[in-house]
Amino acid sequence: MLGCCQRCYTDRVSGRPGPALIAALIAVPIALAGRSAGAAPRRTDPPRVELLTMGRGDHPYARFGHAALRVRQAHRDRVYNYGYTDFTNPRLIDDFLRGRALFWVARFSFASTLRHYRGEGRALFRQALALDEQRHRRLAALLRRNLRPDRRNYTYHHYFDNCTTRLRDLIDRTVDGELKRQLVGRDAGTTLRRLTREGFAGRLDLLLATELLLGRMIDRPLDQWAAAFLPERLAASLQRVDLDGRPLASPPQQLLPAGPQGPTSGDPRAGVKVIWAVALILGIFSLLGVMALRRQQRWSGLTLILPALVIGGCATLVWSLALLSELPELRENELLLLLWPTDWLLIVPALRWLRGRFTAGRLLRGYLGARTAVILLVGVGHLCGLLVQQPRVWVVVVLPLVVFWLALRRHHCA
Repeated sequence: MLGCCQRCYTDRVSGRPGPALIAALIAVPIALAGRSAGAAPRRTDPPRVELLTMGRGDHPYARFGHAALRVRQAHRDRVYNYGYTDFTNPRLIDDFLRGRALFWVARFSFASTLRHYRGEGRALFRQALALDEQRHRRLAALLRRNLRPDRRNYTYHHYFDNCTTRLRDLIDRTVDGELKRQLVGRDAGTTLRRLTREGFAGRLDLLLATELLLGRMIDRPLDQWAAAFLPERLAASLQRVDLDGRPLASPPQQLLPAGPQGPTSGDPRAGVKVIWAVALILGIFSLLGVMALRRQQRWSGLTLILPALVIGGCATLVWSLALLSELPELRENELLLLLWPTDWLLIVPALRWLRGRFTAGRLLRGYLGARTAVILLVGVGHLCGLLVQQPRVWVVVVLPLVVFWLALRRHHCA
C-alpha cells in the first residue's frame, strides 16, 4: 500500500515527480486563483453616496429643513445624520444662545429614516453624487471615521456649523476643494436675515425675535458657499458645480411627498410690519402727550410710560443677550446704539406728571438730549452706509424720545 502511494507521486526509477504530483501542483494555484477571483466583487463592491434633503417641519428646529448623506453598498444602506442632540436637555436653549450647544453624527438604516420622515409628514429627496469610485470610497470612509467617539461631536452654530455645512465640507474635501472654489464669491442674491425670515414665516414670535435680537452680521450679502448652510440651497448648488465636465449632483428625485402637517405658510415680513405698527402707535402717543403736557394735563404721563416700557423692555433683551452670548450675530447688534435699558427710568417723571407735578429738570432734559444726539447719529450712519442692520424701522420706534426732548426744550415745565 505504501509503495503504491509513493508511485502515484514519484517514479521509483528516475526519482522524478510523477504525473499525479504535477497535476496537483498545477491544479492548486488555479483553484486558489479562481476562488480569489470569485470573492473579489464582494470585497471591492464600491459604495455609492447620495445626498438626502428633507422638507421643512413645523417645529422651530425643523423650519429650515434637514440634510443627510446616504451610503449604499452591497446589502448595506445607511444614513449619516449630523442633526442629533439631547433635545430633553433643560439647558439646551441656554447652550444654544451662548454658542455651546453640542450636536453629533449618528448612523441609521435608510429604512428607519424613511419611516421617521414619513411619520413626520415631511418630503424627502435624493440626489446621486457624480463621483468616481475612488471618491465615493473616500467620502464613505470619512463618514465612518467621524463616527468615532473622538470625532463625532461638534459645537453647533445655526449658520456656520450645522447638519448641512458638515455635509458640504465633507463633499468639498472629497472633491479636493472644487466645491468651495466654484461657490465662494458667487452672489447668492440674499442675506441671512432674508433666509431666516423665510424659514420662520408663519411664526410671528420667531420673526419678531429675528428683527430684534439678530445683529448686523446677518445683513451682509451672501455668496453661494455661505448660503449652502440651508439644505435646499446646498442641493441646488451641487447641481451648478462642474466636476470633470458634469454636474456634481443629479437633479433631486422625490422619495416621500410632504404631508398635511407641514409648516404653516405666512408673510416673512410680518415681524417688520408689526414693528412699523408699534412705531406708529408710539408716535401718536408722543404727539398726544406733548399736547397734554403743554396744557399740564395729568394723563400726559401715560404717553411717556408707553415708550419707556416698550423701548426699555426691548433694550433689556438686546443688552442681556449681547452680554451673555458668545455668538457674533447676538453680540454685534446695532440696536445697542438705539435701545438703552436706562429708558426704564423715564417712568419716574411720567409718574410725577400723573400726580400733577409737571417738572422736567436738567437731568431729564439732558438725558433726552443725549438720546436724541445718538438717534440722529444712527440715522446718519444708515444714510452713509456705515450702519447696515435691518430693519431701519427701529430708528422710527425711538423717535418719540426726540419728540419729548423738543417739547421740553420749547415748553419748560414748572
